[in-house]
Amino acid sequence: MFTNCAERLCSRVYPRLWQPRASNISITANSSNTPTASKSRLPRKRASIKCRASAKPSEMNSFGVECRVRGALPEDWPCFLPLWNQYCEFYETHIPLDITKSTWERCLDRDNPSMRCFVADLPNNKVEGCVGFAIVVLHPTSFSQSQVLYLEDLFVSPDARGMGVATALIQELVNMKDECGVHRLYWFTKHDNLRARSVYDKLAKVSDFVRYDIN
Repeated sequence: MFTNCAERLCSRVYPRLWQPRASNISITANSSNTPTASKSRLPRKRASIKCRASAKPSEMNSFGVECRVRGALPEDWPCFLPLWNQYCEFYETHIPLDITKSTWERCLDRDNPSMRCFVADLPNNKVEGCVGFAIVVLHPTSFSQSQVLYLEDLFVSPDARGMGVATALIQELVNMKDECGVHRLYWFTKHDNLRARSVYDKLAKVSDFVRYDIN
């Protein structure tokens, strides 16, 4: 079940980066601190999440906005980084650039496929490039033979809020969960993140569990 779930996820997303072929695009950091593409070996079969490299045909959402969600690609780095920095600023935390680049590389690394990034864009809007992202982690659980999907990070540009972008990102994850046999999709947010919670409350139920951390 563990492997089958992963294989269904693999066939669900990132066909451009993940279809078997002689070479593949992966991400490395060069001396200019900008990730660049390089060749890497073919993937081994293991638990993985794969994201569509090209978006499904866009549809108007309930906000009357055309929003597309797809798997992140190496060339999305320039628009991802400012969004990531704003996300960290919102949570009043500083993530060193080398850690950020490592996270990005893992999201695109075919040899470590349990972490993936989705991005959203608005094709007919004046906002250029991706306007939001979601980073998810696939992991096993003791409660099921299937795996669970953890939405670790989600952020939408202030310029694109109120347009259904967060809903579109989460809905893509829900679709993936349903199609691929994932046991559960879950995430956390701050109790006073009221704007985000007004969206989440329409999409999922609030858990009564309390989270504890030891750093």
